[in-house]
Amino acid sequence: MLAGGVSALGERLALTQRHLADCLTGAAPIPDELFLAAIDIVLEELPGPRNPARAGATDTRGAAPEN
Repeated sequence: MLAGGVSALGERLALTQRHLADCLTGAAPIPDELFLAAIDIVLEELPGPRNPARAGATDTRGAAPEN
């Protein structure tokens, strides 16, 4: 369950349950700031490292091809 449920999500986004319900059902538009905050919450809850470079992954873009 994302963010601990709808009530917990509302608390994390500093929204009343009514406003969150309106946003989730399409009764109210979702402001960009709110949308981006919700995306941050989703990214926090994804399994695995948030930044592959910190986990030892190597960025090979622009590297010379191996022979």
